[in-house]
Amino acid sequence: MKSMKVLLLQDNPFLCSVIKTSLASLGIVDVIEASMGREALSLLRSKGAVDFAICDLKLLGTDSLMFFGCAAKEGFLKSVMISGDADSVLRQTASALLKTLGLKCLGGLGRPYSSEKIRALITGIGFGEVSLFNVGVKPELPGITEVRRALLDCEFSPYFQPKFDIQTGRVVGAEALARWINPRQGVMAPAAFLPVIESCGLIDELFRAIFSQGLLLQKKMRQQGAIALPLAFNLHASQLSRRNLINDIAGLLAFYELPASGVTFELTETGALGNDSVALETLLRLRLMGCGLSMDDFGSGYSSMGRLCELPFTEIKLDARFLRDGDSQSRSLEVIRASVSMAKAMNVTLVVEGVESAEHMTLLRSIGCQFAQGYYLGKPMAAESVVSWLPLRAGGA
Repeated sequence: MKSMKVLLLQDNPFLCSVIKTSLASLGIVDVIEASMGREALSLLRSKGAVDFAICDLKLLGTDSLMFFGCAAKEGFLKSVMISGDADSVLRQTASALLKTLGLKCLGGLGRPYSSEKIRALITGIGFGEVSLFNVGVKPELPGITEVRRALLDCEFSPYFQPKFDIQTGRVVGAEALARWINPRQGVMAPAAFLPVIESCGLIDELFRAIFSQGLLLQKKMRQQGAIALPLAFNLHASQLSRRNLINDIAGLLAFYELPASGVTFELTETGALGNDSVALETLLRLRLMGCGLSMDDFGSGYSSMGRLCELPFTEIKLDARFLRDGDSQSRSLEVIRASVSMAKAMNVTLVVEGVESAEHMTLLRSIGCQFAQGYYLGKPMAAESVVSWLPLRAGGA
């Protein structure tokens, strides 16, 4: 199991002790303490990288900005949790600031501090899971020859993360996420191989591998009389300009004798489409075939309101940061509320991503959200695990 290492950037000794106690109750005892950014950077250079840092918001106004920039650049730090009392707008601004420095903001650790709050915020960075790489060691990206060999040897497989109707507890589908089952390094997440896949123009080969295996799972479940499981597959906007994409998708659906209505394609970077007529034609043809179209990471990057109005989406997936940053006083919470209302008015499905705690579930249910996805609800799992797990959830929670 992964043992986490934490930097605690806090100038209040009492609060520092409280947070350390909460961490210890989670089994996290490797904690580096510092009260200033320069001190923290010096400690990291001597003791090595950490999984995440907990930083008092007010320290972001001192030399901590220098520290975070250097720590990110030198590979000592990737994720930050914000502590301290501050209104939600300031926390969200701090989150945006950290993002410009190349860091992920895990969210706000509001008072009173507790182990459950910390657990919820760090679930998404692998707490309680097998580590993909050693802490502090930057993985080397594989070479093109190794990736091509892996594709030929069928080492890439989908892991399926379920989507739920959180009002009933019923499983309503799953998203197929690419994983490399590496004989030497085990299960590898996309960050370890996707940059090479994209730079070498192998994204279509990877898509075909994941799509065909997903359809095979659907086929097997149908033959066994199991519950029908709609599946979602990720497509990058750049793939839509390839004219053979429609033929590939239609051909595989025909081969497995499956309806197009059982698949949805989640699209990222939709704003990058511009006025590409081939891409727009592809989207139209996918919808005419009966496939669903989902705008992924809605509210971030190139995903925009304009594109939602122009393109034939049947679903929007609200970016996880809105739920992560949401609380009773948060603008992010109002974005979630507005998205629920907008989706109902537009007759499209809204899926909120990033459900990592019981509190998230309670919040979403209270504002009328129906569909959600996240580690608290269900982690990505291999196909064989889906077959045995799904019947147990057939009746809902």
